[in-house]
Parts: sequence; structure tokens; C-alpha cells
Amino acid sequence: MSNQKKSRIRIRLTREGWIYLTILLFISVGAVLRNINLLIVLSGMMIAPLMLGWRLCAAMLSKLTLQRNLPPWVHAGQKFDVEWQCVNNKSSLPAWSLQLDDFLQVEGNEPLKKCTSVSAILGQVNPGQTEYTSYRCLFPQRGLFWMGPTRVSTRFPMGLVRGSYLLTPPIEFCVAPQLGSLKPRWDQRLQSEATGSTAIRRRRGVEEDEFYALRPWRSGDSRRQIHWRSTAKQGEPIIKQFDQKSDRDFALAIDLFAPSLDPDGNALPDAIEFERTEKVLSFSATVVAQLRNAVHGRVGISVCGHESFFCSEQNNRELVGIVMKQLAVAQGAGNTGLKQGIIELYSSVSPGTPIIVISTRSKPTTLSDEFSQSGTSMAMLEKWIRWIKVDSPEFHELFIAPETQDSTVTEPRRELADAAS
Repeated sequence: MSNQKKSRIRIRLTREGWIYLTILLFISVGAVLRNINLLIVLSGMMIAPLMLGWRLCAAMLSKLTLQRNLPPWVHAGQKFDVEWQCVNNKSSLPAWSLQLDDFLQVEGNEPLKKCTSVSAILGQVNPGQTEYTSYRCLFPQRGLFWMGPTRVSTRFPMGLVRGSYLLTPPIEFCVAPQLGSLKPRWDQRLQSEATGSTAIRRRRGVEEDEFYALRPWRSGDSRRQIHWRSTAKQGEPIIKQFDQKSDRDFALAIDLFAPSLDPDGNALPDAIEFERTEKVLSFSATVVAQLRNAVHGRVGISVCGHESFFCSEQNNRELVGIVMKQLAVAQGAGNTGLKQGIIELYSSVSPGTPIIVISTRSKPTTLSDEFSQSGTSMAMLEKWIRWIKVDSPEFHELFIAPETQDSTVTEPRRELADAAS
């Protein structure tokens, strides 16, 4: 939800209004030159709709409060609704035929240039009432976008005069990489990595464990775990059994290596580099989006590309939002600084936590040499690296890449617009 500032209300003639004014001037000039009283009366009558439209437009647009409701972020290729809330704070005059023109533009473009406009209609907002309207968007590519400024206008009652004002400033909006699908093999691998490693497993309270079975009483069991209803039926103590969760940590390094030459020394087309980078980012976004259900400990993410990014904190929704914003703008580079990213991950998570590296390239031999020459502690780090190369058989066992989207950038919700009018 966003609160925005209003500019000054501007009243202008529409195209129909200019035609109407031209006819009015023609009649007025003829009335004066010919001194025809009926034409003079007709001229006066025709001025009234212009004055009435000007006054009504200015009055209806005053004391309106508009708020835009947006999700924190969306993924490319995912449809979502942009909802507008309009409150009429006037005590007597309704607002009719309000049109909201929202401008969507890529970050870096000049305002109102090279942007897409989407319109939504509010048919009537009664005094002291709140009305809603919305439109549906689909962004085919990731990145940071600006939503706004928004033009609020009305041409009620006759369409001769248009009153409008702008809501500023624009709101920055994040479109994360497109989501794919993780195969069951990924969950199995994540589980085996956690149980098979020497990572610290912090026991949680009993009330936070997952109940999965009942069993007979054993010596040493706590009385607080007795399932009294089953005990009464069986005639012997029955205990609730819990599966204790582990707060295992998770470390992911995203290597966006984008060379100008392939391993054979041939020039690599930009389209191939772009496709590999997008697959890596899509895989990373899909993994991060599902971390809330898979990991309960500390999460470390390192994005190694044109600009390096690192964060490490307890798994929560805020962390996911920060990472998604970085993935939205990440770009490949010839020198990604992967070694430094892995070292930061190693120092931020529990000892023994596997470091998963998803990369556009095979594991470079120079990386192992650099770790082995950095001392005993760095040499130990090498065995915890789990390298996944995009488009490798291992990658296809873990991930189903999303299909290419050929949809338009925006899709207004016509059914809502028609219902409002």
C-alpha cells in the first residue's frame, strides 16, 4: 500500500470540448454581427455546460484519497492484480466516472516516456464511501520497474471538460526471475546433505516438533506426552511421539560467470550467455522461494556477478524479499569474485554446512588450487562445496526450467472496469 501526494488540479477542454467551443464562437460572432437576439440567447445557453463541467470536475476531484495496493514482489511470467482504493471524503457530492491512468516504466527511463499506460475505471464513489478497482499485470522479464505517476481524471458530466491531477512520486516495484519447478530429487538431496553432514543441529522445544505417531509407554518417558484419550481406550499408557526438527543452515552461492569465449576458444553468442544466466537465476529464485518450508536455520546467499551481494540471517520473509530484489537486477560478468563469496558463506553458517554453488560454468580447477594454498581452514572448505552446472545432467535431475512467456506486459481486468461503470 502506498500513500502519494497530489499535484494541482488542472481543467482542460477535451477534443469534443474544442469542437463545441468552435461552434459556440461561430454562433456568438454571427449573433453579434447580425444582431440576432435568439442567437445571443443560444450563445449564453451554450456557455452554461462549459461552466458547469469546469465546476463539477474541480469539485469531484477534491478531497479524494487514493491508495495503490501492491505485493512486495512478483515473478516474471506471473500474473498479479494491482488494486486501487478510493475514498471520497466529501460530505455531499459523489465522484462519477473516475479514470486512473497508471504508467509502468523500466527503471532508468524518463517519467512518462517509453512506458506502458494502463487504465482503470471507477463508476461512482459516494460521499464517505470507499470503492475499489484493479487491473491485472504480467511482466515477461525480470528487473526493477516504476509504477506511476498516476493520472486521476474525470470528464463528467458531458465530456466537454477534463479535470485531472497526478499522484506522485512513482513507486519502485521488483519483478524477480521467473519460477521453475524443483524435482523431488532436490528435496531428497537437501535432506541427505543435512543428515549426512556434521552441521550443527539445534534441538527445538517439544511444542515446536511435528507429531507423527502414537506408541506404548516406555521407561523414562515424560508424563506430559501421554495421550489420555488413547490411554483410556487401550487401558495402558500411550505416548505421543514427535519428530524433532533440526535448525539446519543453508548456503547458496550464485555464480553468474559470463565469458566472451567458450572452452574451445570460440566466440560465445550473447543469447547463449543470457539463457544460461537466466536459468541460474530462475533456479536460485525457485530455491529461495521455497526456503521457508525447507530450512529453519540460518540462510546465507551470495550473488557473484557484475555486482557482488551477500547476506546471512535467520530464515524469514524479509530475507527472501531482499534476495529477490538482488536477483531481479543481477547481471553476469567475466570476473565474478566467487572465491570471496564462498569464503563469506563459509564463515556465516554453521561448520559442516554444505555450500551449494549454482553456476553457468564447470568448476574451475584454479578455485581448488586457491583454497589449498590459503591454509588448512580453507582447504577444509573445499570438501563442503557442492557444484551444480546449468544444463548439466545433475541440473536437469533437480530442476525444470520455466517455459518462455510470450504474453503482453499488461492486461487490464476488463470485467472489473465494466462492472464499475
